[in-house]
Amino acid sequence: MKRALTLLAALLVVAIGLNVAAAANPLPPQAAPQNAPAAPPPGYASLLPQHKADLRQRISCEPFGCFLFNGDFATEKSPVFSPEYVLAIGDKISIKIWGSVDFEQVQAIDAQGNIFLPRVGPVKVLGVKNRELTATILRVLHTVYKNNVGLYAGLLETQPVMVYVTGGVVRPGAYGGTSANSLMYYLDRASGIDPDSGSYLDISIIRGSQKIRSFNMYDFVLRGEVPAFQFADGDTILVGPRRQTVKLAGLVANPYRFEFEGDTVAAGKILTMAGPRAEATHMRVTRNSRATRDVEYYPVQSLTQTALNNGDEVTLLSDKNNGTITIRFEGEHLGAREAALPYGARLSEALAMIQFAPTADRRAVQLFRASVAARQKEMLQQSLHTLEVSVLTARSATAEEAKLRKDEAELFLKWIERAKEVQPRGQVVIAGGDPNGIILENGDVIRIPSDNAFVMVQGEVLFPNTIALRPGMRVADAIEQSGGYSQGKSSSRNVIISRDGSYQLADTKATLKKGDEVLVLPKVESKHFQFAKDLMQILYQVAVSAAVVLRL
Repeated sequence: MKRALTLLAALLVVAIGLNVAAAANPLPPQAAPQNAPAAPPPGYASLLPQHKADLRQRISCEPFGCFLFNGDFATEKSPVFSPEYVLAIGDKISIKIWGSVDFEQVQAIDAQGNIFLPRVGPVKVLGVKNRELTATILRVLHTVYKNNVGLYAGLLETQPVMVYVTGGVVRPGAYGGTSANSLMYYLDRASGIDPDSGSYLDISIIRGSQKIRSFNMYDFVLRGEVPAFQFADGDTILVGPRRQTVKLAGLVANPYRFEFEGDTVAAGKILTMAGPRAEATHMRVTRNSRATRDVEYYPVQSLTQTALNNGDEVTLLSDKNNGTITIRFEGEHLGAREAALPYGARLSEALAMIQFAPTADRRAVQLFRASVAARQKEMLQQSLHTLEVSVLTARSATAEEAKLRKDEAELFLKWIERAKEVQPRGQVVIAGGDPNGIILENGDVIRIPSDNAFVMVQGEVLFPNTIALRPGMRVADAIEQSGGYSQGKSSSRNVIISRDGSYQLADTKATLKKGDEVLVLPKVESKHFQFAKDLMQILYQVAVSAAVVLRL
């Protein structure tokens, strides 16, 4: 019972312990595996939560242009009005006159299209452009005040209007604004164009019973042409039905569904909007408009001759033969740090290119590979998932046992979350192997370790340490020099990891050699914990793949 309480207290610590050896002998940088998920764009971590959500929406939405309507246009303000704005009934104008007469007032354009000035009378400004407002009023003012008169006239507030938005939008309805608000403002108020039914190419403005203006939203997205327009009260924005579409994916900057006019469209035109990446060489076209679902394959040079139909799906690929790879050398060697080799080059060829330093341990060449690290991480995650499911679905026969299982589950789940953060090293075990039989991969790191006569000890010892190797030193000697076991000799197990990546379970009598790492793992008694066997398996897995002791 006392030992069980001690082990339970130790589990509360639940921390990932990186040994002193890892700090003194850092792992080489590893390239991301080719099949890894795409990394977030630069600066993603520093974005505000709302901006991260906007970026996720841009990446996940399907129609090209759908990322425009996220609420930003619906909050637009118009403190500065366009010089081309045409004054309308209800607009408010700030007027200041000085010199022969002093006058200052804010006036609204009346129903006859006028403002009123003392001793001058009504001045018609309806239909006047904003940039011509001062000159228009000043001409009338000079008919009464010939000299010594100054004027400032500025548009202060535009006419409130009610605009109807209907057709292929998410929320059709009537939306209040001003005549100076943009088309984007009213579409955003309606939550944007419906991704399943609305068109980005066919947007009309209807005044009364006549269509007075058409807009193509792609002009704004691709060329920055702002759809400027002055709304009147009662105008209707009608979004037409979605036209033919082609979906783009793969090596393109804009992986979206694009609209086009007509029955077919040239692949080159669509790809110009999608922005193919430099590495794209071929195009796979899945034809969905036919009686059978056919797949065709074209080189990018034939884009102008390839016609796309409604519903086609296009994926741009990089179909190139492997030419060369790059590898990196680390550690005790003389010469260049990186080298380019033909695809299919072997470890023996790489080793023949370098000159070992006098301090190098030639017998313990290390090979680190990103794909191996990814596979180790995948297997670790699978093991942790299995353990997590077992913990969460464990049954109990009594109320007392249920309480014990609940407390145990909480400890295990915390431990599992920390274990998920462990990063395997991706070291390939080449001990005793033939270097001529090992084919290198792009991004491999070859490390030449130092010939230092050190032994490193970590895990369940009082003082994890790096110590000098003595002739005939055993595991027990190294543990003793590290302060001894923190849990007791009978409750711990030892793993020896050699420089070349090989490992072995060892008792305290095993003899050590230069560069060995002794990992003292905790031994979890099965009589105290229901999942002790699964936990020990993961402890070994972490120790071997990451040279880390997940302390209990």
